[in-house]
Amino acid sequence: MKIITAAAAIDAGLVTPDTEYVDTGIARIYEVEIKNWNDGVYGTQTMTGVLQHSINTGAIFMAEKLGATQFQSYLAAFGFGTPTGIDLNGEATGILRRPDDPRWSPVDLATQSFGQSISVTPIQMATAIAAAINGGQLIQPRLVAATVTADGIRHVHRTEVWGQPISPETSTT
Repeated sequence: MKIITAAAAIDAGLVTPDTEYVDTGIARIYEVEIKNWNDGVYGTQTMTGVLQHSINTGAIFMAEKLGATQFQSYLAAFGFGTPTGIDLNGEATGILRRPDDPRWSPVDLATQSFGQSISVTPIQMATAIAAAINGGQLIQPRLVAATVTADGIRHVHRTEVWGQPISPETSTT
């Protein structure tokens, strides 16, 4: 999820890979202490370092720059909270608490930035990460590229672009 948060913050023009912040190992959100996954303290880091070290507080830094509304817009654009339309029965939508939910709090913004307080399916995550690295295009996932009927006719499934959550330039970055 940190890759998605970084892509959103870069796309919004709020950070670059070289933007620095100082990691103290803890982010305090309404008296809730949120630590890095390994209790590490990394000091001055760039956004590239946030991804290299998987720094939770760095993801929070980016999400706070985006703000809840813009962050949620990017999550929706990447397909979280909705089915991907993959050709399987019973696909789940995941659980995405939003600011208009009575149970939502700023702690949710912080923890969603690194993958907690949000439930996504593996297909949603794979689809979103693919969009982050393939020019920003959100592609409908498929299990098969083509099918062949009993009489030997091949039916190729078209690739469908469902959206463009980030620009091609952001994807390259």
